[in-house]
Amino acid sequence: MAKVKVGFTPRLGIAGQDEVTDIIFGIVMMQKLERTMDVVTRVRAAVERINSDGSLPRGVKIVPFYDAATSSASR
Repeated sequence: MAKVKVGFTPRLGIAGQDEVTDIIFGIVMMQKLERTMDVVTRVRAAVERINSDGSLPRGVKIVPFYDAATSSASR
């Protein structure tokens, strides 16, 4: 069992993009030996589903800002 209570946790980091200095972000981590395009395809489908099925509050949506499938960065 867990105890739920109102409290405060100090903020440990901040993220920004373009002119917006405070955004919420998430990172998708790929497991070892996974194929990049398989993971990217599943993540894109999940983002589309979440953005369109009413899971998020009105006016909120997931907007990808880095896609490993379209990146030209060398590894």
